[in-house]
Order: sequence, then structure tokens, then C-alpha cells
Amino acid sequence: TEQYQEILGSLLEEVIRLSRIIDDLLLVAKSQIGQVNMEDHEIDLRAFIEEFADEAEMFTTQSNVSFTIERIEDAHIRGDALRLRRVLLNLVDNAVKYNVENGSVIVSLFTEEDDAIISIRDTGIGIPKAEQAKVFERFYRVDKEHSRSLGGTGLGLYIVRWIIETHGGAITLFSEEGKGSEFIIKLPLAETVVRESA
Repeated sequence: TEQYQEILGSLLEEVIRLSRIIDDLLLVAKSQIGQVNMEDHEIDLRAFIEEFADEAEMFTTQSNVSFTIERIEDAHIRGDALRLRRVLLNLVDNAVKYNVENGSVIVSLFTEEDDAIISIRDTGIGIPKAEQAKVFERFYRVDKEHSRSLGGTGLGLYIVRWIIETHGGAITLFSEEGKGSEFIIKLPLAETVVRESA
């Protein structure tokens, strides 16, 4: 029975991995021809991140990585909550995959002028400086051997940037080899969106 459970567990993980790859490929294909429908609702970003944190803590703990919200402020934006959840999931998943044993993933949310700023920082292996400008390209993987062993496709960060830019925002990477990486997401506050569209 124990052996069967292990086999079924492995099969389930593979099904989930393949399902995510198919979803990524479909999203990329649809984005190229403008067939992705985006919801447009006001999102309480503080509540959104706090809710996501409960889920993130579960899978970071399984990988011996701690998840912490370092700073969180009130912020409201307009957008598609499901797509933005995908952004956080992809970034935290990468922060866990490329972290070190007993490492950390730290998330912060604050406002700066007319923008909401989300920072996702890790204590992982970091990204070489020469590679940093390419990480958001389709199918690009920095550490191909590591990515292959973890099932990476090179689509995650491309999709992250596309979703953020579709929401009128931007994403920036700061990284140092051996010290970790930080992704900073900038999204227009809801009041800004309303003011600019008026």
C-alpha cells in the first residue's frame, strides 16, 4: 500500500506539472493573438496578499523555506485577481525552487506616489548579472540543468511580465549571485486608474 501511495503521489505531481505547462502554453498562444480575456474589478491588495500567504506558507514549509510578510499596507488596484494570483504563485514558486536549505521568501506591499509596490525577495542562489536582462524572455532558463530537474519551461517569468504589463504596471529584477533575488512589481492604484481614464 505504501509503495502504491508513493507511485500515485508521483503520478499526481506529474499530472499537475504537465497541466501547468499546457496552461502556460495556451496562455502564451492566446496572448499573441489577443484572445485572453482579463477581468477588471477593484482588488483589495492587502487582503489579497494575506489570503495568498496562507497558501504560500504551506508549500514553502514543505521545501524547508520560510515565508514572511515583512511589511504590508493598504492598497487598492483594478485588475484580474486570478491572473495576479498567477503572478504571485510563479514568483514565489521560483523563489522556493532556487532557494537554499532553510532559506527565506519575504514579501512586502506598500504604496509609492500613485503606485502599489509588491516586493518578493529570496535568499537563494541569485541570477548572474549577464543573464538578468533575458529572464523575462519566452523559453529562457538561466540554469538549464537545474530547471530541467525541477521541470521548468522558461515561460513563468515571461507570463508574469505579460500579466503585469497588461495591468498597466512594470516588474523589475535585482539579483546577486549567492545572495538572492528581488522582484519588484509596480501597479497603478485604483484611484490613479480612474483618474487617468476619466
